[in-house]
Formats: sequence, structure tokens, C-alpha cells
Amino acid sequence: MQREGVDVLLAQSGNDFTGGYVKYLADAQPFGGFNVTVVFTRDRGTTAITSGKSDDLDMSADVDGPWRGVDRLLTAPSFSAAGWSAPNEQRNIIKALAGFGSATVGLLGTQQISMSTMDAIREAYPAMRFVDASNFVDAIKSIKSPEEQSLLRLTCQQQDEAMLAVINEIRPGMLDRDVTILLQEISGSLGSTQGLYVAASGNRDSLALPKLLPDQRRRIGEGDMVHVFIESNGPSGLYAHLTRTVVLGKTPSELSDELKFALRAQAFTVDRLRPGARPVDILREYNEFLRENGRPEEHRVHCHGQGFDIAERPFITPEETMTIQAGMYLACHPLYVHRGYFNWVCSNFLITDDGAEQLHQLPVEIYER
Repeated sequence: MQREGVDVLLAQSGNDFTGGYVKYLADAQPFGGFNVTVVFTRDRGTTAITSGKSDDLDMSADVDGPWRGVDRLLTAPSFSAAGWSAPNEQRNIIKALAGFGSATVGLLGTQQISMSTMDAIREAYPAMRFVDASNFVDAIKSIKSPEEQSLLRLTCQQQDEAMLAVINEIRPGMLDRDVTILLQEISGSLGSTQGLYVAASGNRDSLALPKLLPDQRRRIGEGDMVHVFIESNGPSGLYAHLTRTVVLGKTPSELSDELKFALRAQAFTVDRLRPGARPVDILREYNEFLRENGRPEEHRVHCHGQGFDIAERPFITPEETMTIQAGMYLACHPLYVHRGYFNWVCSNFLITDDGAEQLHQLPVEIYER
């Protein structure tokens, strides 16, 4: 912050999935649409602002509580569905910024900071200067510390265990949502607090495309394939992403061939996830590989970082400016439709000085039931 000339970092989020800046700066978990705003100063401690009864609390001695990274907690009733409550939140944010009226504030996650928040700050402190601080913070946040790496391994182990337990329970007659709910229940029992869970079944006449829980109404039948998808956090709040495929019966040879190719596609990418590599080059070479093998090009996010966000930098996209560095942690998930099948594999990888290490240990194969 001193090098960049930034006096204060400001982050705001109302959800756990993309609230990584809040969690990283303050060890505070936003959830349920209730905003948590963090004012992280260079040399005067950290203040968090959220909904609650009107209060101003000294948290500096509460080292074992849920606000471990926070020195001061400001609360007031605030609800995104109640416009009358917005000034309550804004007054506390302005209070937290007292003494920084002519400071430089680095904004993090600008797509999540509300317009009303910024309008209130600018009105209260017209001399305050704002910059986007995401580039220099992301460069730090994307490199996982030894402690974070250890916790990420635990998240992947948890997902391996939950996935295998669910695979062993899938039966004809279950709805996709039955599998999803079981997956969520087992993951929660292993320590996960948040996640995306999907079971998507289908056959040659009905692609096994992922759907949100309200639309997971298909009944699984004999001969169907089922993609099972976990993108959840571990007890630490750090995320991982795993998919595996189940067939109720004998695996069609075409599906087996496609899984083998999807693994080749993943290995092609992982081999390029090395320190110094540029995401734009990785994606260009990957699409050349797909074209040469008669598969459709990738036009979505092919790989992405994870951690306190369910998806964070670096992203393997043409727009990404970060290079791959040792200590980064990415989910790699080739996904495409070919020969009447929706094909999908995903595991997580930790970048080392020598390349990429796969952290998920559950074998990548078609599990026949």
C-alpha cells in the first residue's frame, strides 16, 4: 500500500461466493445478501461495517471470535430490500473513514461496491481520491501461503470423500435434485459451509446439462450418465472444484472415448500452467489443440483461480494480464459438447516451480453403477 500510495483499502460484499476481498482482509464471511464493508487502513487498524443493532464495538481483543481480523465493528439495521435502511450503512462507512478525508482509497471488487455507498462517501469527503487497487492486491492474494496451501489440500480431500460417497448412492429412480441434496448434506457434515452442488443426468437423446436446483427435476434411468459437480469451500472458507461422471449400466464406447479426450485436453492445459506463462497464450494454444482434434473451441472461462472466492484471478481468458506464478491455485475444467455427449472433467491444481500438482486424488474415470 505504501509503494502504491494507497492509505485505505475498501471492499464490500454480501455473499460468500465472491466475497473474497472481505474475507482476505478481515477474516469476515459475508452471507445471505447482508453487506459486509471493510475499511482496511495502512496503519490504523481495520473496521468492518454490517447489519445489526446500532452499535460501535471495540473488537481488538476478541482474537478468537468471528471477527478475528477486525479492530472495530460498526453495525446498524441495513437490508438491500429496504431502501430506507441504506443511510444507516452509509453513515457507519463514513464514520469508519473519519480522519481520511484527503486520503487515497483503493477500491477492491468495484462491481460489488454499491453506487449509494460511493455517492455517500464522495459527498462526505469531496477531497478523497479513489483508485482501483485490485491489480496489486490480486498479485498478493493469488499466491497461496504455505498455510493456505495446506488448507486447500484439506478442501480437496473433503470433496474427494463427499464425491465418492455420493457416487456410491446414485440409483435409477432418483431425481437429479436428490443427488444434489445428498451431496450438499455430506459436504456440510465434512465441514463445508457454502457451495454450488449439481447433478446433471442425461443420455444420447437428452444432454446432461447442468441446471440450478429448482430445475433439477429429471428422473435418472437405467443407462443414463450423471455428471456430479461440487464447487464448495472447506472449513477454512477456501474453495475447490470437482466433477466426476457416473453411468447407470455399461459405458457407451463413444462416452469413454470422449472422457479420454477430455483428460488429454486437461493435461494439455495443465502442462502449460507453468511460472511465467501468459493466460492468453495458453488459451490460444488450447483452442488450436481443440480445432486440430475436431472439437469446438472454448469461448467460456477455461481455467480460473480459486481461494476465498469461488472464482478469482488468474483466469485463462484473453483479457487476463497476470502471468502464472508458483503458489497459484487453479481449477481446470475442459467442457464441451461433441458426438451427442456433454463432456466435462474438473480438478484443482497447485502451481509449483516445476509445473502443476493435482490436489484432488479421486481417480478420473467413469464410475459404473
